Amino acid sequence: MITFEEARRRLCEQIKRGREPGRIIELPLLESLGLALARPVSARSDSPRFDSSAVDGYAISLPDFADSRSVSLPIVGTVHAGTTSRRRLKPGTTQQIFTGAPVPVGSDAIVMQEDVVLDNHQVTFHVSPKPGANIRKRGAELRRGEKLFEAGTVITPSVAQTLAACGFARVKVHSRPTVSIIITGDELRTPGSTLKHGQIWDSNATALKAALHALGVTDVHTQHVSDNPASTTRAIRTALARSDVVIATGGVSVGERDFVKEAFASNDVHEVFWRVNIKPGKPIYFGTKRQNGKTKYVFGLPGNPVSVMVTYQLFVRHAILQMMGHIEDNSTIRGILASQLKKSDSRTEFVRAYQEFTGVSLPKIVPLNARESHMTTGMAKADCLIVFPAEKGILDAGSEVEIIPIEWAAY
Repeated sequence: MITFEEARRRLCEQIKRGREPGRIIELPLLESLGLALARPVSARSDSPRFDSSAVDGYAISLPDFADSRSVSLPIVGTVHAGTTSRRRLKPGTTQQIFTGAPVPVGSDAIVMQEDVVLDNHQVTFHVSPKPGANIRKRGAELRRGEKLFEAGTVITPSVAQTLAACGFARVKVHSRPTVSIIITGDELRTPGSTLKHGQIWDSNATALKAALHALGVTDVHTQHVSDNPASTTRAIRTALARSDVVIATGGVSVGERDFVKEAFASNDVHEVFWRVNIKPGKPIYFGTKRQNGKTKYVFGLPGNPVSVMVTYQLFVRHAILQMMGHIEDNSTIRGILASQLKKSDSRTEFVRAYQEFTGVSLPKIVPLNARESHMTTGMAKADCLIVFPAEKGILDAGSEVEIIPIEWAAY
């Protein structure tokens, strides 16, 4: 049995090793949200592309203000945003200009319309403006060829906006994986169906599909299989043929009706690790398989609902984000524990909790009472996981603790 840190190290190593050039695709900006740039992107032109007005006002030439602080000038034209002709400002005149419009040649500043007195076609200025006032200078933000974003930058709405502002309609990104989910268990039934004694509604398929959809991964296939080796082996074979990632839930421990691990082996999946010194999620399995020139990633998650979601957060989501080009992030944050925690075993436990922001430097971390691995309400209310170290049996109230935020979306 390996530590959580070693399991994550092996996972990341396998994802890096299996990253393939064929997974780099070009997509429209809106379809690339949540993915990461596969190549650095440089500015195609200066930004701004031309000197433009930052306000609605009047373009002036500073020599006209050399002898007096109060100047009246005739309006000899108007420049709107989108004007494509190159205007020139003649000495002794002013031109009305609107926000975003190109500044006329010969202009030294723009005076806001609120700061002038307008009388018919004459404008009176009572303040001498400073050079360059209210002018957005060409290239002030970016110069053509300047690095815009590094490879690995995640496409967020703001990143998409900047790319669009620089003329990009499409970008090269790492593609989203296709995923197959295999739900094992004779006792499981589809939510909404009528249950017999001994049966329960399956929540894992819904939870995993929802979590994947939150990452933008929508090419997801789901199979429900009974607890027997033949059907489990067939389901895994089908899943490996159609998907980049296979996630099986349940049947991965050492019980008499746990056939998933053996079914992985029957399908020539190479085991990277099985059983990690954590709670919940100790029986988690991770393996890989080369098939049709691609590396397939295989996860066996425990069947208990909370174990599924915790191990998804700690391992599966981590792997899928890296497949989508995200830069590996093992960072955690700190908080102050609101109440004492105890445990009796030597596993690293991930305790569901929520944060309360009190205005001090670190948030207060409130553990949730529903700590058993079948209690979904605790997971539903949690926004973080307290890392309860393996070597400790007590975490005192008021002590500083390490937490992993629970995040679902890709950005």
